[in-house]
Amino acid sequence: MALGVALAFGCNWGGFLSAITSWSLHGFAFFAGALAGGYLGLRYVAWRAERVASRLALTIQQVEALARTSGSGSGREHGCCTLLFNSRLTPPVLAAAALALLLAHYAALGSSMAGGLLVGVMVGVILQRARFCFATAFRDLFNGPENARAINIHKGIVVAVLSGSIGVFALKFTGVVKEGAGVAPVYVTNVLGGLIFTFGSILAGGCASGLLWRTGEGHVKAWIAMLTTVLAYPLLYNALRPLVAGYPAIFLPRSIGWVPAFAAMVAFAALYAALLYYLEFRYGARGRMQQ
Repeated sequence: MALGVALAFGCNWGGFLSAITSWSLHGFAFFAGALAGGYLGLRYVAWRAERVASRLALTIQQVEALARTSGSGSGREHGCCTLLFNSRLTPPVLAAAALALLLAHYAALGSSMAGGLLVGVMVGVILQRARFCFATAFRDLFNGPENARAINIHKGIVVAVLSGSIGVFALKFTGVVKEGAGVAPVYVTNVLGGLIFTFGSILAGGCASGLLWRTGEGHVKAWIAMLTTVLAYPLLYNALRPLVAGYPAIFLPRSIGWVPAFAAMVAFAALYAALLYYLEFRYGARGRMQQ
């Protein structure tokens, strides 16, 4: 995931969603790579599932053979700890304590970061309650009858792209926000980075946003993924960023004109939505025929 971020100038937010809404071409390059990474991740997960299923079937046969030989089984069951916090009260208490300490710290410094902190809390609550995750969206988009949730997430992304890009368009057109805000260099490395990041997020069990709210829920796998990503990113950033920083940063309205850029964004959102409804109809119709 850290390697993908270093190559693509951002994760699924900075390299994709906010990049597209900032009218930067590098967001569309990430999107192309993310589609490919999601498909490859789906194929890899399916391959792993088949291997696990075959091993499980073999283990069951061995256990049954052993039980027939010995006449009885041990009857022992071994559980696997998937949550760091077993108590339902522990995560909210820790979150409230951390929030109170941060608010007190910013208040003492007279910093305006307190407002950003509260916005972050609201975003986290929305992401957690919606179970929002880009990894799920790109992994299951082409996963046949199992892609209903992924399609719904992508529908939300289409709405976010339209609403966000219109707002940023107005702010940049009027000069309230600088044209270069959120615009990063674009090259084939953006596509490669989007592919690597999406594939890595599928292996990790969540994208950047998905891992954040899973970390808050106490999932050990999410803690490990977040820690290793944060530790690896500075090393990869310093090693790779000078190699890709010299490529042009393309702000679409400045390159092709404000009106053509706006029309192209609307066309992109329309094609995006058409693909989603096509997949929904195709796999929905196939599921009804199988029933």
